[in-house]
Amino acid sequence: MNEMKLRDGLATSKFDTLLSVEGIDSGRETGAYDTKYNSIESVFYNGTSINVFEEDMTRPNLIKFYVNMTNDTFTFEFDEAISKDYNLTSIVLQNNTKIGSSQHRFEFQGTRVRSVDGLKLHITINNEDLNAIKYDRSLFSRLENSVLSLVGTSFKDMNNNLVVDISDQVGQNATGYFEDFVRP
Repeated sequence: MNEMKLRDGLATSKFDTLLSVEGIDSGRETGAYDTKYNSIESVFYNGTSINVFEEDMTRPNLIKFYVNMTNDTFTFEFDEAISKDYNLTSIVLQNNTKIGSSQHRFEFQGTRVRSVDGLKLHITINNEDLNAIKYDRSLFSRLENSVLSLVGTSFKDMNNNLVVDISDQVGQNATGYFEDFVRP
C-alpha cells in the first residue's frame, strides 16, 4: 500500500483508481480465479472503474527514531509513507518527559532530509544545530536523555493526514543512540 501512496495521482479518488486483472485466459499458467476455481476474465489496458473508494483518513505515527551523533543524523521511521512536505520547526528535543526538563526547539536550518521509501526519513543536522545540541550535555548525550516531542504539522502522509502528536509530557525516547566518536 505504501508503494502505491508514493505514486502521485494514483488511487487518490474513485476516478484514478482502476483495476486490472490477469486471468488464465491470457495463455499463462498464473492468474486469478473465483471461489469455484473458475478463471476470471482478464481486464487490461483501460482497467475497470471501482464502485467504492474510501479515502485514507488515518494519521501516520512516528514509530521509532534513531540518533547518530557521529554521522550527525536522525532517522525517523513511520508506520506509513510520509510526504516530502515537512516542517522540522515543530520538533522539540528534550532530555526527559518531566515538566521543566531541558528542552530545545530547533528549526534545523540547512538540514537535509532524504528518504528512499517514504517510511524512513534520514535527517542530516547542520553544524550550528548539532553544536547547540551537544552544548547541553543533559540533552541527547546518551540514549536515556534522547527524547523528542512533535506536533502534527511536522509531517503528513501522502493524503495530507497530519502525523499523530507526541506531547512534551509523554515524549518519545530514541530507539537507538550512537555517540559522537569524532575528535574535534
